[in-house]
Amino acid sequence: MHNITLILLTKNEQENLSKWGDWIDKLIHINEIIVIDSSSTDNTKLILKSLESKRLKIKIFDKKFNDNFTNLRNFAVKHAINDWILFLDADEIPSSKLINYLNKLNLDNNYCYS
Repeated sequence: MHNITLILLTKNEQENLSKWGDWIDKLIHINEIIVIDSSSTDNTKLILKSLESKRLKIKIFDKKFNDNFTNLRNFAVKHAINDWILFLDADEIPSSKLINYLNKLNLDNNYCYS
């Protein structure tokens, strides 16, 4: 079975990320989170590291945003170990309907979802 890499761009997202522990473990196919952080001065990185487990690995890269999200996302994709990528913002919390849908995906097929 294939897995999903979640890609996240952050800067001082402590408040938003503190809510991620309630749902991130429910996404069974996500085994990697790649974070591109732009010099956070709060506990963003500490909270992200607290989400890491045997199943879920978190890679954090420090890079300035420079108003070019495309370059940052492309950088993150190059470091992903999985073929499937999910982009989220720190303030986005997937609904239970979306979590159930993602968990039911057959990631071994040749179809593209969007």
